[in-house]
Amino acid sequence: MSTNPDHLPILNAAFYMFTDMSPLHDLTSRLETLPGAEHVRGSLILSYEGINGMLASTPEYLEAFLEGLIAL
Repeated sequence: MSTNPDHLPILNAAFYMFTDMSPLHDLTSRLETLPGAEHVRGSLILSYEGINGMLASTPEYLEAFLEGLIAL
């Protein structure tokens, strides 16, 4: 479990996006390289017809990650 020693604000995001996610086989490695990925916590459920996510991080990291996700 990670802590927030600097008491930074935490932003939560819950979303579902209908989109063609194929091919799924290389998507995981691409997600790990998105900006802020190492600081974002939560879950992503990937399927061929879309993505379902519940994520949390500081606003800076979460916004960077979501921008990268949308650009995929």
